[in-house]
Amino acid sequence: MLDSIIADGDGISLSGAATSQIELGIFQEALRQAINANISQAREWSSYLQRSVASSAVTAFTNVTMDVDEPLDRLSIGRSLVVEQHQNPNASTLAEIKALEQSVLQQPRNANGGLWYYDNVNNLTAYANLSYLDGMFSYAPFTTLLPSILPTLNATTAFDQVQTQLDILYQRCYQNDTGLLVHGYDAAKTHPWASPVTGASPIVWSRSLGWYTVGLVDSLAIAMHLYSQERTKGLSFNLLRQRFNELVRAQVEAVNASANATGRNALWQVVTEPGAQGNFVESSGTALVAYALAKGVRTGLLLDKALKQSAASTATKMVEDLVQHFVLENANGTLSFNGTSSVASLSGKQIDFEVSNSSLRKSEDES
Repeated sequence: MLDSIIADGDGISLSGAATSQIELGIFQEALRQAINANISQAREWSSYLQRSVASSAVTAFTNVTMDVDEPLDRLSIGRSLVVEQHQNPNASTLAEIKALEQSVLQQPRNANGGLWYYDNVNNLTAYANLSYLDGMFSYAPFTTLLPSILPTLNATTAFDQVQTQLDILYQRCYQNDTGLLVHGYDAAKTHPWASPVTGASPIVWSRSLGWYTVGLVDSLAIAMHLYSQERTKGLSFNLLRQRFNELVRAQVEAVNASANATGRNALWQVVTEPGAQGNFVESSGTALVAYALAKGVRTGLLLDKALKQSAASTATKMVEDLVQHFVLENANGTLSFNGTSSVASLSGKQIDFEVSNSSLRKSEDES
């Protein structure tokens, strides 16, 4: 699949889509992990990665005020820049990292301290006071990594901030009957869809659930790698590890519910309605959650043997489902990954089953 992306010339620069920053950030991270795991193609892939990083640097995240106007997705590229600075120190890259760090400090927050996902100055009515699960894919690992490159920052404090943001969303978005998380919340409760009690949105969207879970497990794994053993035994780490275990259990149950109802070991666009008319299996959310489950097993973050076994089995079945249904071979020998929804936003006035499933499905080469 990576060779197909490279053959198509994708992942070099921002695509122009609303999700382009997070797309580029996740591609660079995936490519780095593949390079570390595949010696035979490391040289070719490393060259492509350098082109991608150099291109993303052209976005010049050195203007803090302009950075704040971008979604939290910008920090997925910031994470990549931190890793790049470790491997190839550069004054320009460091300046971008520092500017992004300052932009987080200036990011608007709700009264409860939760970060806005997007300070859209052109449409404040739609986006003000909205916190999305999506933002934690970018924010949490970036902030966890920052003290490794900015020694004036305290690692414990940084991880406490990560825990605070993840837990605010967890508590506001928690769905009591499933243990899953809905897409986000409106702290001001002004959007018609907002719960009058919590401000939460009504729908569990697969990809936002995946973004959050990957941000959570990646942050825990980074902390285990970078921080001392004493720090990883701290309150914030243990609380987030517990949250991760709870979420994994709920996600395994959701996939099992889909398998029992439809025969598909996958997550649907609206996760809690597998097989419902108009609903569809969403490939990107399924892939993100499969990754998170497998990483939880591999890194030892799952606390009991039974959960570890069920997570490993479920992740394997999810990957098999993805390969069977969504990985297609093109006439030129490259591969496409189909079945991803284009976007799902909370900025609209109506958020329900029909709106969530009106999102267009697209193939990898349309992303």
